[in-house]
Amino acid sequence: MIFLLLACDPNLPSQVSLSGTVYDAPYLTGAVVPGETLRSLDELGTEVATATSAEDGSFEIVVPAGGPFFLLLEGEGHPVTSFSGSSGFVDLPAGEGIPWIATDDWEDDLRADFVGCSTVGEGGTAVVGELRQSISGFAPWDLPIATTASVSITDSAGRVHPVCVLGEDGVAVDSGAVGTKGVFAAFGLPEGPMIVEVHYTTEAGEPLSDLYRGYAPAEGVAPFFPIYVSAT
Repeated sequence: MIFLLLACDPNLPSQVSLSGTVYDAPYLTGAVVPGETLRSLDELGTEVATATSAEDGSFEIVVPAGGPFFLLLEGEGHPVTSFSGSSGFVDLPAGEGIPWIATDDWEDDLRADFVGCSTVGEGGTAVVGELRQSISGFAPWDLPIATTASVSITDSAGRVHPVCVLGEDGVAVDSGAVGTKGVFAAFGLPEGPMIVEVHYTTEAGEPLSDLYRGYAPAEGVAPFFPIYVSAT
C-alpha cells in the first residue's frame, strides 16, 4: 500500500537518469566503446529514450522511475546487447563494468563453445550468463561458482526454452546444473521480455528459486554476468 501511495504522488518523477560507461567485454576486461546507440525500454518493452556513448564511452540516458527497465546497446560490429535494471526516484549509476556490448567475434565464440547444444543453430536471441555465489568482499569475477544451481528461461509467450550448460569436459549438454564451468546459455528466443529463473538449494536443504527480468533483443545477445546465488 505504501508503494501504491508513493506511485500516485504527483511530486515523484516519472523518469530518472542512468549514467555509466560502455565497454566491449564483461568484468572490465574490454575497451570503452564510443559512438554506440543506447535505447531504454520500460518493463513492457516500449522505448523510452535514446542516447549515444561519448568518445570516452560515457553515456547518460533517461529510464522509467520506480521500477524495472531494460537497456539495449547497438552499433556496427556488435550484436544488439541488452541489460535489465531497476530504478528508484533519483538518478542512478549503471555500476562498475556495466553495461557492455558484445562483439560479433564474442558471439561467434559463444556459439562455438556451445556447439553441442541442440538449439545453438537457431536464430533469435542468445541468452548467456554465469552463476556465482553471493559472498561479500569479492569482486564479481572472483566469486566462487554456484556449481549446483540451474536455470530455466521463459519467453514473453510463456514458452520455456532449453538451457544448455558446459560439462566438465567443456562439451555443452542440454540440461542440468552449471557445474564447475558456471556458464549457461539458451538460443532461439523471440524478441521481447523474458524471465530467467535460477533454481538452487540452501545450506539448510531448502529448494528455492529466484526470478530475474530480461529482454531478448531481436537476433541479439542478453548477457547475465553474473547472477548472484545464495550459498548452496
